[in-house]
Amino acid sequence: MKLNKITAFFLASAFLCFASCNKGNSSPVYYPSTQIADSIPVQPTIAPPVVTGMGSVLGRVVDPTGKGLKDVAVSIKNVGIITSFTGDFQLNNIPAGNQIISLKYGNREITVGVNVVADTAVSPELNPVQFSNNGTNGSGIANTQLQTFQVDQDFLNQWQAKSVAVLNNLIYVIATDANGFLTQKGTIIRMDADTGKTWKDLGTKWYVRHPMDKTVAGIAVNSSNIIAVDTKGSIYNVEANKAVATYKSGGGTDIAIGGSSVYIVNGSNVEKTDPTGQSRVAVKNLTVSGGIGADAKGNVYAVSGKTIKKAEFSSITTNVTDVIKDGLVSPVDVAVDDKNNFIYVLDGSDIKRFSAEGVLVSTFGTSCIKPVSIATDENGQIFVADEGKDYKTSKIVKFAAGSNVIPQFQNQDYVKAAQSLDNGEVPLDETASSDEETVQ
Repeated sequence: MKLNKITAFFLASAFLCFASCNKGNSSPVYYPSTQIADSIPVQPTIAPPVVTGMGSVLGRVVDPTGKGLKDVAVSIKNVGIITSFTGDFQLNNIPAGNQIISLKYGNREITVGVNVVADTAVSPELNPVQFSNNGTNGSGIANTQLQTFQVDQDFLNQWQAKSVAVLNNLIYVIATDANGFLTQKGTIIRMDADTGKTWKDLGTKWYVRHPMDKTVAGIAVNSSNIIAVDTKGSIYNVEANKAVATYKSGGGTDIAIGGSSVYIVNGSNVEKTDPTGQSRVAVKNLTVSGGIGADAKGNVYAVSGKTIKKAEFSSITTNVTDVIKDGLVSPVDVAVDDKNNFIYVLDGSDIKRFSAEGVLVSTFGTSCIKPVSIATDENGQIFVADEGKDYKTSKIVKFAAGSNVIPQFQNQDYVKAAQSLDNGEVPLDETASSDEETVQ
């Protein structure tokens, strides 16, 4: 009996110990669904509702080749995000109205505008946004470099480019030989705009004599005239590809043809004249410090300090305005693309593409040693004259025309977000908590 009591005591002690040790590990109690609805609050699984008067901005950032650029800091006011590995970004809860997007990549920064619409997903004014070669302003895709053509293609002379013009798929180059085997002189070189072949020296007589002076500086062409100007007081006209006619009617540093008018840079003035240059009238209120260009309507564009001035003519008055006020550092020359409505400025070693209203669209490099002149053809293709360091390195660089067509931003995140916002829904953004941040 004593043994049984002892056994019972140990069994009771073991049971109490087991019950005490497992007190906090009991299985959960499952309640009927009616009980959990009344006793346990359900956490929301969707994003907060759209704030009235707010919209979203979606876009892509690319490098000069058009490839998506990741790790770019994109922000509007105090809302910011970092671009994904494809260069995409989305900014939510942005106040409706015109806003400025700031994009920072390393020590480079650009800005682009956007018109935010309430309860809608919109893209920037220029999308994708491009970081240019030097990262200083300019968005939109750079013009593609197509070809380069050697300027000097003969064996007697050492030609280096000074100016360029293009018409009917032919390139015309003002070239000089300051280290000539026989004499120092200038000429007009013509070559095919697609291949650089069919090279011809138009300024020679008997393949030896060149009537053009070595100071020849600018060239312009139309359907019937090839006109050049030098700084010593002469204008040279090659009519219908015949012999060079020389007119001692005053020189200049650049020349352009627009409509039926010829414009010559003479000192700080732009003079309106005829193909012989003998009757000149200065354009009032138009000062120039570099090259000039003209459009098909006869308006003239001039480099003036760090701006581009535009002179428009009517039968009564001449209206001169600053068509490009910002974005230039050391402009050299200007050309107009009538077909695509762009203005191109040769700014140091860069080419800058502006809209017709003077808004900077894109900045890209020239691939030149010493770029001295820029021209466009009827299709908007660009040609840059590179003087080079000598006749061996002097060339013409050809670029494709610029385009107003913006590549579609059509990844699935964008499509779903845009559709959701259009339907009044709030799309789930699983990456928002990790990628989106508030900019201090």
